[in-house]
Amino acid sequence: MIVIVSLLLSSSMDGLFGTGRPPGEILSAHAMPAMLMAGQNEVFDIAIRSPANNSNFIIEVKRDSQPVATYNINFINSSIKVISLKSLLPPSSGESTYTYSLYSGKIRGKKGAVSSLSEKRRIYSLRELSDVDDDGLRYFEEIEMGTEPALADTDGDTIPDNIDPEPTKASES
Repeated sequence: MIVIVSLLLSSSMDGLFGTGRPPGEILSAHAMPAMLMAGQNEVFDIAIRSPANNSNFIIEVKRDSQPVATYNINFINSSIKVISLKSLLPPSSGESTYTYSLYSGKIRGKKGAVSSLSEKRRIYSLRELSDVDDDGLRYFEEIEMGTEPALADTDGDTIPDNIDPEPTKASES
């Protein structure tokens, strides 16, 4: 009997004080451009939903635990907003983890984020994005494939690496 009363009480409290849904949530977030080069300006596209008609949030973006963008967002007569933020710090080459955190209110308090997402990205150096041999493959693609970045035809079979089905093995013709 006590359990039933407890369940009824908690469901009626939800009806009085809220929907039981989170105060806000990040629906999607990603950094652009897709092929980001070290030092290049990056933009973060973030979609946020709020079940409340009039609410305030702070969105914070961190790259490898370092804050790179922050924005105050107000929801008035809308439930979903998409925002674009520019990074305040240019990225360095290598693997990075981006964390997108949504906090309730206008000033981030000591409470944890109400929603967060993260993504891992590779940030390329100018060398990694270059195509020294003009075969249509970038340096990092050649390294991943095992081909020679300075030779358009690594295996010497007269078929350029970018169209050769086996660019490291000479064809038998």
